[in-house]
Order: sequence, then C-alpha cells, then structure tokens
Amino acid sequence: MSETTVLVLDGHSRAALETLQSLGRAGLQVDLAAEAKDCLAMHSSYAARKLRQPSQERVADFHSWLRAQDRIRNYVLIVPATETSLLGLRQLNENDLVRRKAVIPGDKAIDIALDKEKTWQLARELGVPAPASVLLSSLAEIDQ
Repeated sequence: MSETTVLVLDGHSRAALETLQSLGRAGLQVDLAAEAKDCLAMHSSYAARKLRQPSQERVADFHSWLRAQDRIRNYVLIVPATETSLLGLRQLNENDLVRRKAVIPGDKAIDIALDKEKTWQLARELGVPAPASVLLSSLAEIDQ
C-alpha cells in the first residue's frame, strides 16, 4: 500500500464513496470522514481509517479537527466531497496549508460557482451562450 494518504470528507455522500473507491483502487491510503458512522462508505474495505467528522454548524470545531487529523497523517490531498465541506474549507485563508491540500479554487471562483446568478452573469460577460433567466426574490413576484 502507498504511503500517500488522502482524506475524503462527507462520507455520507455518493461522491465520497466514489472517490474512496477510485483512490483506493489506485493504491492510495484513504481515510474517510463522516458525521455518522452508519453511512455506506464506512463499510468499504478501502477506508484505511474511519473518522467522525464534526458538523459544519461550528466551523471552528471542524477546522480544529481537520488540523489535528492532518498533523497525525500529513495528508497529501483533502477532498471535500460536498458543498458543505467545501464551504467549511472556504472559510480558511486561501494560503492556509490545510486549505491548499484540498486543491480548491480561490474564494471568488467558489462564490461564483455556487451562485447561479453570478455564474449566469459571468457567462454573459464572457460571451458564453446562456438561457434567459429571471431571478425572483419573493413569492409575490410569481404572478407578475
């Protein structure tokens, strides 16, 4: 087995399971983290370590836990498998070593990608064809 160790977050998600299986088949050591131990990915033989991931409700606790795990295993890659962990990592400084191990884009790019209106505006600015769009801010606007 490789000494290259990866941490996959959000073990409850299908994306995490697929990532775990793919990296495990490639011979990497993969630690899996999830808020609950009863998710499907926790039963995979590819999980080298099965970790309890703190809730994102207290992001400071998540950051402390993530730093502690990285000190123990010195991950070469951290995979936020869902938007939840992506947003947790986004709250770290862009030059933070733990965030850099996640290989995620800068804050501005994340903000645009996760906001449909900002993505649509950027596409229009770049000349990328995009369907017409209407942004409603209340239910009352539906009848108009």
